[in-house]
Order: sequence, then C-alpha cells, then structure tokens
Amino acid sequence: MMRRVTLVPATEALWHDFYRAYVPDPLMDDTPWQYDFDRVSDSWSLKGSDPTRRYFYILADGVLAGEIYLKHMDIARGTSSLGMALVDDRFKSRGIGTEALRQLIAYAFGTLGLTALDADTVHRNTRSRRVLEKCGFAFTGSDDTFHYFHLEREATP
Repeated sequence: MMRRVTLVPATEALWHDFYRAYVPDPLMDDTPWQYDFDRVSDSWSLKGSDPTRRYFYILADGVLAGEIYLKHMDIARGTSSLGMALVDDRFKSRGIGTEALRQLIAYAFGTLGLTALDADTVHRNTRSRRVLEKCGFAFTGSDDTFHYFHLEREATP
C-alpha cells in the first residue's frame, strides 16, 4: 500500500528527531551511529544554514520516514547534487523514496529553476540506484566506490 508522502522544510527539531531515530543500513554504511545532542546540534548549525543546501524531511502518513536534500547548489549555473536517507528499514521498498525524490525534483526544477541534478550511490545500494532510474536519472559512470547519475530538466518524465 502506497503511503501519503510529504516533504517538510527542515527545522532544528526535525533534524534532531531524524538523527535520534536514524538506524544506518549496514550494507550501505558500517560506521556505528549513536545519537549525540551536541554533535547533531553542530551539524544543524553548519549544514542547516548553508545557502548551497536545502533540507527536507520525508513524512509518510505523517510519520518521519527520512531526509532528502539538495547540496552543492549553484543557482547561477542551475545545478545541484542531492542526497537522501530513510530513517530505517521500515520505510524501504515501499515507494516512499521514489515519491520523495519526485517531489524534490519538482521543487528543484520548478520552484528553484534548476536545470540539472546529479546524484551518486555506493555500488551495493541497488535500491537507491533503482529509485534514481525510476525518476529519470541517467547513469553516467562509476569509480571504485560510487555509481554516478545525472538528470536534465527537459528529460524529466
């Protein structure tokens, strides 16, 4: 069953809620994670105020399911990279990431007027690769760690 997915702009409270609940997928990141209030506050101070970034939280039927964001945004050039993480496995393989990405693409191309988006995913993250492909991103190459993808505004499905 498809859940109703909405994006809400990041706030410091949501930033903390996300990282308090976050459970890293060991297939994607084997770095242990433990919530630390000061560390999360510092990351909010640094990233939350960065004008080259826009953070949103993904709500699935009103429940915090993940974060999605634009980074390295260059409004003058019309470009940005993006990132996304779901809180834990409960929200994976349910279409939530795909719907969140579609909404972020609409915001990036429509509201911000960007013309191109880039993304990457570690080789073993086949779910993220599939989400990018479903949303129209084209595979552009790989290195030892990542697969790279690109989407032009006129190519948006």
